[in-house]
Amino acid sequence: MRTVIGWVGAHPVAAALLALVAVTRCPGCWIGTRVPRINKRNGSRFQGCSRYPRCDYTS
Repeated sequence: MRTVIGWVGAHPVAAALLALVAVTRCPGCWIGTRVPRINKRNGSRFQGCSRYPRCDYTS
């Protein structure tokens, strides 16, 4: 991890991309990404993992 942090610190574009990946990455499994979904029962919006049903993370 120290190498990645050192490399990212030297390249501002890489730092921005890493921040974007951290925002969209699923905190439940860290493999999938968070995607917008709509509840079928009441139409409310939420974010779920793109790997559903293998990962059932929602926010």
